[in-house]
Amino acid sequence: MNSYITEKPSGAKNIATGLNGKFSQSDKEHFNTRIGEEVILWDYLKTDKVIADIGNAITIKDPDLYDRISHYVLLHGEDLQGMFKNDKYLYMSCFIRDVAAFRNEFELEEALKPLFNHGKGEASEFVISFPESEIIEGQQ
Repeated sequence: MNSYITEKPSGAKNIATGLNGKFSQSDKEHFNTRIGEEVILWDYLKTDKVIADIGNAITIKDPDLYDRISHYVLLHGEDLQGMFKNDKYLYMSCFIRDVAAFRNEFELEEALKPLFNHGKGEASEFVISFPESEIIEGQQ
């Protein structure tokens, strides 16, 4: 089960917007602290609700696909922030708002097909989450 982290709104969105969606140098440095074991991809559906509906969530552990996704995120990710944790990891997440470009880059990847073909609706953006640190037993 995931626990969502409550924090003050990130200033990263304003920075990323000013850089046309590219990470700032400090975001890149922060991004490079990730643990390279897995990545979780989510698609937020187009909806008129305040809370986003998730179409699907996929965990990728394949090293080659992980590297491709990491490279893509470094070039196109926005609004890097801590969003949630589970029993094992604290995750940092970012948004990919150019849905068409992301889909074009990755839709032929077999492991990602459930992200694009779940039949729940059209994605408004993708959220990509990387483990940033491990949760040590007794740590909160």
